[in-house]
Amino acid sequence: MHALLTFLVLAVTAAFAKNIVVLSDSNFDSVIGKGRPAFVKFYGESCYYCKQMAPEFKRLNNMNQTPYIIAEVNSSENPALSARYNIQGVPTLILFSASSTRPLDFYPGDRTAPAMMQYLKAHQ
Repeated sequence: MHALLTFLVLAVTAAFAKNIVVLSDSNFDSVIGKGRPAFVKFYGESCYYCKQMAPEFKRLNNMNQTPYIIAEVNSSENPALSARYNIQGVPTLILFSASSTRPLDFYPGDRTAPAMMQYLKAHQ
């Protein structure tokens, strides 16, 4: 019975979870600046701080009730994007407007879901 209850809780949670938009060199310009603002995380798979931040970024995505697209770019797999935005270290978080691929701001705050949400709400 306990296993069934656990399964049902996980299934319901998964059904309501939103996916983080995965961006790459090939799809970035078709998503960013095309009508919705975006908050984009540049990360590396082997980066300790990126791994630490990943659950908070997922939490931010799931609690997001702003117009912002929550997205991420694997910097190692997308070197052209990393060079384009002069990514010197990861994780790097960039805010984009709804109408441009030019960064509005580089997020300077705490890497917690509540802090990032507060930042997004302040920049609506």
